[in-house]
Amino acid sequence: MTDAALVVLDLMQDLEQHRGLSCAVLSGRRDARDDCEAIGEKLQRSLVAASDPTAGLQAQFGNFAWQQLLAGWESLRHGWRGLDFHTNLTVHSGLVLDLVRMLHNVADARREAAGERQSRVIREWPPMVEHLGMLRALGLHLIAEPAGFDDARLCGTFRTHLHEARSTLAATADLLDGSSLVFVSEEAVAAVIALRERVPPGAGPRGYLDTMTRAIDAWYAQTRAQLGAACCSQSPGRAPARRRGCG
Repeated sequence: MTDAALVVLDLMQDLEQHRGLSCAVLSGRRDARDDCEAIGEKLQRSLVAASDPTAGLQAQFGNFAWQQLLAGWESLRHGWRGLDFHTNLTVHSGLVLDLVRMLHNVADARREAAGERQSRVIREWPPMVEHLGMLRALGLHLIAEPAGFDDARLCGTFRTHLHEARSTLAATADLLDGSSLVFVSEEAVAAVIALRERVPPGAGPRGYLDTMTRAIDAWYAQTRAQLGAACCSQSPGRAPARRRGCG
């Protein structure tokens, strides 16, 4: 389970980054174009590599759902420049949720071998990351475009992800064991609530970005650490694969 889950987790993080950068470009941030192109090319290479039959992961990356995800990404990577902010956000998020469902399937298939804790981590923590990622993207847009507070669709999505983030954090609290994830998550939620109440971030957009990204990166790092520990416990003497840094 561990290898497949880590691959999907990496794809999820790259797709979330492409979502944020492409939304920034659509909001007029020309300085984000090069980074957006770079992460898009990296994601494309990773998707091709995961699909390679020699990788030995065809159970996860050779089925119909995977082919649909590839087709969705192919359409999006060529067409996102013609979308509005909300549509681009929504289409990206649909693909992210496809990856979250893949993680759920991996966890369900190997629940007995992985153990209850690791299965819960891979089922419960990635959705938390996605809620925070959506709140980061939506919050930055609302800071840059205050007129968005009058858009019922945007604000409804914003409120939904805030509610789900708080609910998910409460539901998974027993897995955190006093972890630093509690602090950075509460810090992020407080920043989102302040923005919902239209209190300008004290450090501006950069402060909001840093607060949200700190929480997101911490969740990714801790999820990888949990899966790495599971890998070691399942295969004595095998060192966990080295992964790139978050963010």
